Amino acid sequence: MNAPPKLVDGARVLAYTPIDSRHVTSGRTKHLVGGVPAPRPHALAIARYDDAHGVYLFACDQAWKTVTDTWHQSIDDAKAQAEFEHAGTVNTWIDCDP
Repeated sequence: MNAPPKLVDGARVLAYTPIDSRHVTSGRTKHLVGGVPAPRPHALAIARYDDAHGVYLFACDQAWKTVTDTWHQSIDDAKAQAEFEHAGTVNTWIDCDP
């Protein structure tokens, strides 16, 4: 998977990870889109909107389009949520240039 653009859903990307064979989806969290379970993401991105408090954990498709998102107080909190949902992400995050 290609690196993300600088902005995903209008928020500056701080870190990302592909979701691939290195990751096990836990099934402990269910994301719904229009009442239907969301597909397994191709990647996760942690991003921050300008002048916003906290960060978003975006689950993205192959084109870096946001499928689902969750808000977190910190990058560490977002990474912990990602690990809860997709075991193995703790070892695969890639930091982006500010």
